[in-house]
Amino acid sequence: MPRDPERMAQAGLIDRSGEIFFHQLAQLRGQLLAYVEMAIGALRMGVFTGNDPS
Repeated sequence: MPRDPERMAQAGLIDRSGEIFFHQLAQLRGQLLAYVEMAIGALRMGVFTGNDPS
């Protein structure tokens, strides 16, 4: 299989941008989970149950 330096560089660039994307996605997921945990905690403490008893 012949080595194509340009193609390898493009693959490296794509890999790097993919890593950055997945890192941002992981951070966003962490923030979302934190918000969900806060909402569940608030529900357990009865903050939102005054409006909707169900």
